[in-house]
Amino acid sequence: MTNQAINNKANFGAQLLAKQSRLGWSRQADSRKKILLVGIYDTNSVALAPHILRAYVEQFPVTSNFQIETLELSIFNDSVEEMFSAIQRARPDIVGFSTYIWNVNYVTEIVKHLEAITILGGPQVTGLSEQLISENPAIDIVVE
Repeated sequence: MTNQAINNKANFGAQLLAKQSRLGWSRQADSRKKILLVGIYDTNSVALAPHILRAYVEQFPVTSNFQIETLELSIFNDSVEEMFSAIQRARPDIVGFSTYIWNVNYVTEIVKHLEAITILGGPQVTGLSEQLISENPAIDIVVE
């Protein structure tokens, strides 16, 4: 499930390591990577998915190796440029998006410009992994 081909899972590890190297990641144990979980909703909704995912994963010991944060953005109040800037200000190493029909176009535009590992999940990606990855080479992982 990489940006090359979902069928070529054997290359996934090598491709992810290459991107990590390109981003300047080190293997030092004391270097915690930042994960940013992003919800893009309307102004009258609370982005629950990123908060629920954060609460779930933080129960596992491996998360002590990461700094996990959430970010809520609005499709009505924030332009794509403002969303991108807000994500960049957080300086994430990994960005996860909760993807829905109302934000998939925003997400696919934002990931084109991110210098981070990008992960998409949510109902809008279900059954569309191969298409999303082939049409959007900046997407690293799709979780169905």
